[in-house]
Amino acid sequence: MTSGKILYLPIAFLVCCLAIGIPYWQTPYEKLSLPDYLYAPGLLLAFICAIVFCVFNTRFVWSAAVFGCCAPVVVATRIILDVSRDATSHNLFPFELAIAVMLGFLISGIGAMLGTGVRKLFFRDTVKK
Repeated sequence: MTSGKILYLPIAFLVCCLAIGIPYWQTPYEKLSLPDYLYAPGLLLAFICAIVFCVFNTRFVWSAAVFGCCAPVVVATRIILDVSRDATSHNLFPFELAIAVMLGFLISGIGAMLGTGVRKLFFRDTVKK
C-alpha cells in the first residue's frame, strides 16, 4: 500500500463515521431503533468509499475492514457516552454492537466486492498480481 493510500483511508474512515454518526448521535436514545437509524446517507457513503478504494487498488480486505468498522465505531461511541451519563441506559449493548457489526461489514463487503470486480473488469493492466 502506498503512502497516499495510508493517508486517505483514515480520512475517509473519519468522514464516513461522522456522516453516519451525526444523525445517529443527535437522535434521543428513546427514539432509536437499530438498524433503522443506521440507514443514513453515511452508510451509503461508506459503501461508495469501499467501492472507490477497491477500484483504485486498495486490497479487498483493507477496504471491507476499514469501512465495515464505521457503523460499530459510531454505535460504540454512543454506548460509551450514554453509559457514562446513565449506567442503565444500554442494557442490551452486545446486541446493538452485533447489529452494527453485521450491517457495517455486510455493506462494506458488498461495496469492496463490487469495487474489486470493476477494477478487474476495466483496469486489467493495473491489477496487482
